[in-house]
Amino acid sequence: MATIETKQHYLNLFYVTLGLLTGIVGSIWVYYLTKVLEKHYPNLDWDTVFIVSTIIFIVWLIFWIGYILKGMKKIEEGKKEDKTKPTKNSLIAEYQSLNDSVNRRSEEMLIADSFLFPTTLAVVTFAIANKEALGTSNIAGLPTAGFLPLLSSVLILIFYIFWLTTTEINKICFDRLHEIEVELHIEGHRRIYDRIRSKCWWKIRSKLWHIIFLLFIGAYLFSAYWLFKEPVIA
Repeated sequence: MATIETKQHYLNLFYVTLGLLTGIVGSIWVYYLTKVLEKHYPNLDWDTVFIVSTIIFIVWLIFWIGYILKGMKKIEEGKKEDKTKPTKNSLIAEYQSLNDSVNRRSEEMLIADSFLFPTTLAVVTFAIANKEALGTSNIAGLPTAGFLPLLSSVLILIFYIFWLTTTEINKICFDRLHEIEVELHIEGHRRIYDRIRSKCWWKIRSKLWHIIFLLFIGAYLFSAYWLFKEPVIA
């Protein structure tokens, strides 16, 4: 049976790979968006806009991968420590650290999603409203507007996977928190979960983010299909 450290290790590796994929897709998305907007605002220096946007993505990737690798290093260091029975103070410190990490990851995902959804929605709305003005692309003569919701759906899908893996990591952390609660003879997260897990509103709430992500992905893919299917009137 895989240990918590092993699961965390593989999830961290998956996070690094997913972070690279996000940077690649995001860069394509920014590049395509700048080229599309360039037709409407030719007076702006769009090459500079693209360069700055690309730099932002690179910095974000470096920060993200560095953050994950730092966590992986801590796990490896932890494996080398003596497997002596932890003291009460060390258990309390571990409990606080795990609790803080769960809260931090949840906050980071909420911040990312609060930026992602409105931004992609604005881009897709722009593509639909300006379908004729955007014209056709060099890719099989397909309408340019169709690529914007298509790339947006890919970004949403990647962040959906981020959310799923973040939820899995939090679940691993909660399992360890429950173990510590038993060792310390305290009632914390487990007691709260036992009281709410059978509630109807909790079951709906636990599935809500799945519904939101899938609705956005489905809506963007349908928008892309509609934009590609409808001919552009010159």
